Amino acid sequence: MLDIQKRGGLRDLIGWVTGRLIDLLYYLGAYDNATDYQIHLLAHRICTKYFYITPAELDYFFVAFTNGEYNKLINNGKTINPQDIMRGLIAYEADLLKERGRVEDERREEEERLKAIEDAKKPHGIEAWRNYCKSNGLDPDKHTLPSVSLHDVNKELNIQNPGRMTDLR
Repeated sequence: MLDIQKRGGLRDLIGWVTGRLIDLLYYLGAYDNATDYQIHLLAHRICTKYFYITPAELDYFFVAFTNGEYNKLINNGKTINPQDIMRGLIAYEADLLKERGRVEDERREEEERLKAIEDAKKPHGIEAWRNYCKSNGLDPDKHTLPSVSLHDVNKELNIQNPGRMTDLR
C-alpha cells in the first residue's frame, strides 16, 4: 500500500480501502448500521497502521473476513463495532508476517544451497592458483605463494624491532 500512497497519495488509498469496507459491510448485511464516519475513519486507520501490507494481501483479508476466518463482525441491528474488523486484521497480520518469514527463510536457504553448489564448482588449491596466475598474466611455475611461518613474519613484513607483546598494553 506504500507504493499506492507514493503514487496517488493517501486519499486514493483511503478511497480504495473505503470501497472494500463498503463491499464487506454490504456482504455482511451491516452497511445500514455503519456510519460514513466509522467507515472513513476505519479506512484511514487501516491505511496508516498497515501501510506495509500489499493491496493484494489486504484484499485477501477482506475475503477471508467475509468467510469468517478472522473474527466476526457483530451486528446487533443498530450499530457495528469497527474494532471487530481491526481485531480480525491484527490476527491476519500475525499470520501474514509468519508466512512472510517462512517464505523468506525458504528463499534464503535456497540461495545458500545454490551458493554452495556454485562454490563447489570453483577450483580450489593449486588449480585455483593456476587460474589466478593465468588471469593475471603470471607464470605459475615462477610465481609461487610465499609461505610465511610464525617465526619469520616480522622478516617478511620488514619489521626491524618487533618489541614485546607486553609493550602493546
